[in-house]
Amino acid sequence: MIDYDFWFTFIGIAILLNIAPGSDVLYLAYKSLKSSGTKFNIENKQINDTFWKVFMQGVLIDVLNPKVAIFFMAFLPQFIREGYGSIPF
Repeated sequence: MIDYDFWFTFIGIAILLNIAPGSDVLYLAYKSLKSSGTKFNIENKQINDTFWKVFMQGVLIDVLNPKVAIFFMAFLPQFIREGYGSIPF
């Protein structure tokens, strides 16, 4: 017997995983089309961000975008040998 609930859930999750990454690009395109077209003035910009604010933004980006972690999990294991243990510094 075919479990339709499983397949509908699976297809729904697959669709969300394919659509969600592109939604931020669509949002940025919408915002750029609705903007008044003002230019950025970088010379007079004061940067008031603290180290911890910038650090937490980086952590949030890494948590929400797991591509880097997936890359390291796929790339680094080929260089690890079980019998050698840890690398001394």
